This record gives sequence, C-alpha cells and structure tokens, in this order.
Amino acid sequence: MYTEDKWVDYLKNRFTMPPMPWYQVQAMAESDMRSLYLYIKSLGAPGDAAPRYRTIGKEPRTPYVTLEPPQMPKK
Repeated sequence: MYTEDKWVDYLKNRFTMPPMPWYQVQAMAESDMRSLYLYIKSLGAPGDAAPRYRTIGKEPRTPYVTLEPPQMPKK
C-alpha cells in the first residue's frame, strides 16, 4: 500500500493508456492529490481489480457498454 508521499509521487509521474486522463491528474495541485489519497483511504479495503486494457479487435471477457456517437444526418 502507498504512503501519502508515495501516492503523490505516483500521481505526478504516472502515464496510463487512454481513456484515463493522466495529464489532468498531473495538473492537480499537490494538496488535492493528498486530499484524494485521504478520501480513498477512508473508503476501506479495495474491491476487485478493474479489467486490463483490451486490445483493439478482441472481444472483452467482462460485461461492457458500447458508446457510439449518433449518426449525423446526410445533407
């Protein structure tokens, strides 16, 4: 488990796969990163891990939702 200082260092130096907004996390104030750490710690023990990144073209093994933009009307 991370200490508060290691958590802040992790957030400042983390790069993740899309769609995770790591660039926005790195722009957070350090006090916000520390507040986030304290909030997450207050939630208790962690649950199941999130599914791994899915390779394009492979069917996911877990439940999922497909988000598709609406079709634009033809002019």
